[in-house]
Amino acid sequence: MTTPNVIGALYEKIRRLNQRKTNLTAEYNAKCAEIDCELDTLRSALQTANDAVKDVLCPYCKGTGDESYTDAAGSRDTRKCSHCSGTGIKKG
Repeated sequence: MTTPNVIGALYEKIRRLNQRKTNLTAEYNAKCAEIDCELDTLRSALQTANDAVKDVLCPYCKGTGDESYTDAAGSRDTRKCSHCSGTGIKKG
């Protein structure tokens, strides 16, 4: 193999790798766009659900039925929400 053929082969290898990288980048960007679209849909659905129940959920436990507290030893723990009696539903 002569010197020009080696240089040409190296340029060709570089060209193919750059093309492969370009293709992979395009695939990656397309898949990220699909995921972003799905995330937007899920966030919108979650916001709709939150809006629908915001006036029903207990504002203290936010519907979980549990509240956090610090016990006498200083440890964090949870117990049944004292405002909604653990139902997660706002009273009155």
